[in-house]
Amino acid sequence: MSQTITPSRTDLALVTVRHETELLVCVQGRLDAHTKDLLVGCARSWAADGVRTMVVDLSELSMVDGFGVAALLRCRRVMRARAGSLRVVNVPGESAPTFVRTGMYESDGATWG
Repeated sequence: MSQTITPSRTDLALVTVRHETELLVCVQGRLDAHTKDLLVGCARSWAADGVRTMVVDLSELSMVDGFGVAALLRCRRVMRARAGSLRVVNVPGESAPTFVRTGMYESDGATWG
């Protein structure tokens, strides 16, 4: 099953594919101060609905700022609180240094947990 969440007046779309307790989330657009709450709110909902493994694909991310990075950290805490995990994959090259500096991303392993 695939679902796209695109609320009005935002520059963010979340395209999801779920298989049992695993969820792939393709982030499209901007992850910033204006869109961060959408991602965190969805992560809470997905975790409450039984998702235990969340893979966040950033290959279609056009922009991320500090608020977006903080939102991903919050999503990780949400998943861990329910004995789950979160991995980030396909970080765009220009954003990779930010993710590496925060310790969330290993450019050779393309994941964090």
